[in-house]
Amino acid sequence: MLILGMGLVAILSIFAVIAIALGLMRSDPLFVMVGILLFISAVLVFMMFKNNLTNPFKD
Repeated sequence: MLILGMGLVAILSIFAVIAIALGLMRSDPLFVMVGILLFISAVLVFMMFKNNLTNPFKD
């Protein structure tokens, strides 16, 4: 589950950066907003898995 969470954070972050870059290059605010929303969801997923990252041997 921890690997899945880290992979999901990486994929969401990459998509967010690509969407923001495309939005800024094409002057399209929709792409920028989608990129910001993807980045926020990546941060939320990271916060969900953060406890397992800080202490993986707790269980």
